Amino acid sequence: MREFSVEGCELVGRGAIGTVYRVDEDTIVKVYEIPDAIPMIENEQKRAKQAFLKGIPTAISYDIVKVGDKYGSVFELIKASTFNDLMIREPEKRDELIRQYAGLMHQIHATEAEKGELPEAKTVFLSYLEQVKDVLGGELYETLHARISGMKENLHLIHGDIQMKNVMMSDGEPLLIDMDTLSTGDPVFDLMGVYLTYVQFGEDDPANTMEFLGLPQDVCKNIWEKTIAYYFEGCTPEEIEDAKRRIRLISTVRFLFLLHVLNIGKPELKQIRTEHAVVFLRETVELVDSPEVGGLLKNGTT
Repeated sequence: MREFSVEGCELVGRGAIGTVYRVDEDTIVKVYEIPDAIPMIENEQKRAKQAFLKGIPTAISYDIVKVGDKYGSVFELIKASTFNDLMIREPEKRDELIRQYAGLMHQIHATEAEKGELPEAKTVFLSYLEQVKDVLGGELYETLHARISGMKENLHLIHGDIQMKNVMMSDGEPLLIDMDTLSTGDPVFDLMGVYLTYVQFGEDDPANTMEFLGLPQDVCKNIWEKTIAYYFEGCTPEEIEDAKRRIRLISTVRFLFLLHVLNIGKPELKQIRTEHAVVFLRETVELVDSPEVGGLLKNGTT
């Protein structure tokens, strides 16, 4: 295995499990923080190839390297920047970038996989729900379980973590990275990540968006609002508000999983975040017959 050094390399982005560096003009390497990342890297390579063959623009890792005592995945990305970095560097282009972002999601969600080819996002979220059962309490858990398990089978693609740090602009074309969470399901399982990233983590910690994304809270809220507006273009204001409620419901399940199972976030905020999340779920779950949002779309893609 090749030895790689990222000393002096430009930091492109940092996520929960890895850090991306630019090695030269055409090459980036994602260094994983977990000890044995090789199975994860190999899974990501497999998922990226599956998406690429279906016409989804994505970067495919061509090598696994050793970076000190960690492992890295190498990509060829010509003149690439994340959408997140472009939002910081080119504020005059923010509206255009958000529209492209929503359009890329439409492209993904209009693409179908074969049955059994990929994991089901619904099944993944039911496992999240199971792992936070004690936090929710029995009655709320049972109601949420019924709502999620009752969702119809949907074989359209879901990225699984489609925040702007995982969307690159390479040589003028948008493409996806971090494909290890590729699955199938209703668009709600991607749109929830937009709310989670740009709104939910900042609700009890307004400084969070600057710390994690380098963007102020008002800009992040604007990303959420405009992404949803562009994604559901043609829907009525009432339909869009209904979609937001369903998205927030699913996002909050994921949020509690991140807080209590992966221990992501500031420990001192864990209790208040949990209380607010559980209150929201109790107030909202009876208003939502199903978390599905695909049926609200006017373009018929899902």
